[in-house]
Amino acid sequence: MNPALPKISLVTPSLNQGKFIRATIESVLSQQYPDLDYRVQDGGSTDGTLAVLKEHAGRVPFVSEKDAGQADAINKGLAHATGEVIGYLNSDDVLRPGALAAVGEAFAADPDLVFVWGRAAYIDEDGTPSRRISCGPTRSSVSRTPVSSRSGGVLPAKSVGGNRPLRRIAPPHHGLRLLATDRAKYPASRTRFLDRELAGCRMHAGAKTVAGWSRALEEIMDS
Repeated sequence: MNPALPKISLVTPSLNQGKFIRATIESVLSQQYPDLDYRVQDGGSTDGTLAVLKEHAGRVPFVSEKDAGQADAINKGLAHATGEVIGYLNSDDVLRPGALAAVGEAFAADPDLVFVWGRAAYIDEDGTPSRRISCGPTRSSVSRTPVSSRSGGVLPAKSVGGNRPLRRIAPPHHGLRLLATDRAKYPASRTRFLDRELAGCRMHAGAKTVAGWSRALEEIMDS
């Protein structure tokens, strides 16, 4: 791997996804990315989630406490981020092999990039791919990663890691709106589409809907 790969901070927001979170965590750890800051921010799960988290506590720090929802959990987790690149992975989704290396290589090759995104596929409860999500290399397919600062505003580009610019991994699915908000700030030359599958997005009875994600992102952007 490229020794100049940036440090990546990744958070998994979690609430009662004990059926899936082991696969999520293992998909991240199996990346063997050389400089990874990964943590789970749990909202006080009452199922088997905490048992899984305790099994991985030596490699994956976690906090389990009540929060105000998924966006709040992401914010809390990323408040402790130490990486130059940030992103999140839902507790029922998985990373594809080599996903973080591909993202890190893209950022290492171009220090002016501000976010990177790629393809994803829907998977069923057993992890079997059902269909590819269409996230092609057009600017309308990019969204800002929904994170905010401790004060609740959108995370400033230099609020983590001193004066280093903070770069983002775009969410693998849902909420692929809001590009207009970024258009003036982030020209196309500072974004990168990776023509490869980076994530598997699990569809099941308890999964967030596309409409729900759109509402959540709007709330974050308005905060």
